[in-house]
Amino acid sequence: MPVETCPLCLCSYARLGQHLVTMHSVKNPEERKLLLAMESGRVNARAGLCPVPACGKLSHRLDHHIRTHSEVSEGVQDEALRFCKRRVCLAKLTALRASDPAVPMVSTLDLEQHQLMEEDTSIPQDPEDLEEECDNPGCKKQKELLRTQVGDLKRQVDTLSETLRMVTRRYRILKRRSTSLGSARIGQVAQRLLSSLGPEEEECGPVEEDVKSSPEVPSDMQQPRDLPDTGEEKPDVDGAKPSTSQQPQDVDEDQPHYPDHVAVLNKIVEEYRRHREGPYPGNKLKENVGCQVYRIKKFLAVMSRGKKNLADFRFLNDTARIHSWVSSLRQAKMAVTTIQHYVLNVGCFMRFLSETPPQSCRLSSKALVGLRREMGSLRKSLKRDVAVHQTAVKEGKETYKNGESSCSNILSYTSIPTEPFDKMLLTCPLCPAKIKHLRHHLRSQHQIEDGEERKVLLRLARGRIKLRNTRCPQCGIIYENVERHFKSGHPELTGKMVKLLTKELEKKVAEDQLQTIRDSQQLDPPVLSALDVPVESPLAIPEECLQLGAG
Repeated sequence: MPVETCPLCLCSYARLGQHLVTMHSVKNPEERKLLLAMESGRVNARAGLCPVPACGKLSHRLDHHIRTHSEVSEGVQDEALRFCKRRVCLAKLTALRASDPAVPMVSTLDLEQHQLMEEDTSIPQDPEDLEEECDNPGCKKQKELLRTQVGDLKRQVDTLSETLRMVTRRYRILKRRSTSLGSARIGQVAQRLLSSLGPEEEECGPVEEDVKSSPEVPSDMQQPRDLPDTGEEKPDVDGAKPSTSQQPQDVDEDQPHYPDHVAVLNKIVEEYRRHREGPYPGNKLKENVGCQVYRIKKFLAVMSRGKKNLADFRFLNDTARIHSWVSSLRQAKMAVTTIQHYVLNVGCFMRFLSETPPQSCRLSSKALVGLRREMGSLRKSLKRDVAVHQTAVKEGKETYKNGESSCSNILSYTSIPTEPFDKMLLTCPLCPAKIKHLRHHLRSQHQIEDGEERKVLLRLARGRIKLRNTRCPQCGIIYENVERHFKSGHPELTGKMVKLLTKELEKKVAEDQLQTIRDSQQLDPPVLSALDVPVESPLAIPEECLQLGAG
């Protein structure tokens, strides 16, 4: 229980309310409530005069106003807040005493305060009260003029303080948004942020212009306003290529970003998402629609780069940029089927936009028809490449299916470096052969009949060995998730090095599991594997597998 100081005897007590009743006989509930509030500080002291010296401003939020006095320390600010609350409590005690309550009051804090103020001559009075009145009309007129100027200057200070607070807040937003971006992207982010503020800056333009020229405002905040706006696309600094994955991933710094600050674009994209999902979407449908929306946002990011007034959708009417977008997808080494997915999804979005355009859309019906026709021509131009790609994949599968031996067919097929079918193959952990049906290969070629051993070897070949509570080979500490530790604890390791270390750890864990199987079971035939057999008795690997690995 918190300890509080009694305002009457200045002693500390855990139960201050009980102490006031028993020790000081405070029977009046209103008086007791005010005394408790004086100590706890739970009193409404928002409106009043500022107690900070040389201020004396009347404010309706003293708690906020006092914190703006940066010339004094936080301790002085806290003391000023406590003084305001005590002043309010004493005023309420005075009002309660003047009302002549039925239950007599015991405390005399308000009377002592008034007596102290009357007797203490060291308290400085108002300078206006100390000055002598001059009968000269010119002096009186000059005095009124100076008072008017002081009032006007105070209002200017309030306006400039509020404007500086707003500019500082926007600067922090800009800094937070541009933290993870390179220097080449700061100007674009600043331009997008300031364009989203729009009408608010026009209303207080002259004030912000004065603040911008003030030395208190950081120079980084002034620079985005001087950026040239040509309305054209700015070239990438490093020429980074877009991601080749079909799933949403983290984009590079130099790639265009979706303009999420435009509310109209967000609204139309969400409407399209709900339209594609339907009333009862499943998990698979939600995932597919999410991929479609991701591709559409990538397209909108490319089309809107360097453009203004995105809410009118006129930035889409740019055939040359649409062609350059498709060319960038090809240069990014994307599969032609992936490019087809991009074009199909964007075409569906164009049809949805032309059928239900938002109110702010300024694209004519002729322009919308032209965009749909352009997407249709792009889709037709990809048909031949898609057919060639599908035929190549189909021929590869037929070659594997109709061959005499799976090992020899896979060997001849994997000699072609451009086939996607290679991802379906598994490398045998006992020989350097690439096999599709690894379970059959382990039984027929390596005579491994035990199911538990085959399960361990299959998990090892597929990279599904669980690495839990494993010792890191770099620092020697046991971690629950050593793969995550490689990425976060050893930034000096490249992706290839992390992959090699993970494979080595998986092999060690597989060896331990095979040894555990051998110790716990008396199998006939016994568990034999090249992973845990001693060096002096190596496992005989069939010559076919060695030839396959050499090939």
